[in-house]
Amino acid sequence: MLKRLLKGLLGRLVSYLGLGLGFWLLYMALLQANLLYGIFLGLFGGGSILLSMYLLVTARHITGDRPVSDLEEEKEGTAGDSFIGSSQSDKLPP
Repeated sequence: MLKRLLKGLLGRLVSYLGLGLGFWLLYMALLQANLLYGIFLGLFGGGSILLSMYLLVTARHITGDRPVSDLEEEKEGTAGDSFIGSSQSDKLPP
């Protein structure tokens, strides 16, 4: 359990740092007067953001976090709303 918790926390921490680095690199790329250097920084920043987002989703998957709506649907057993009848798609209105 401790190993799973550390993977989740460490993964999220690294992901947030990577997102910050990626956006900072994109900002620096926009400020560059040298076009090639700016393109290099922009590509590296964009790659850092994409990798960080992947790590963030993976860390969430490791810890088993799910949105509250998914947990409520499992408890009730129905996926629709009984007030507006969205779970009654097989029935036609009168």
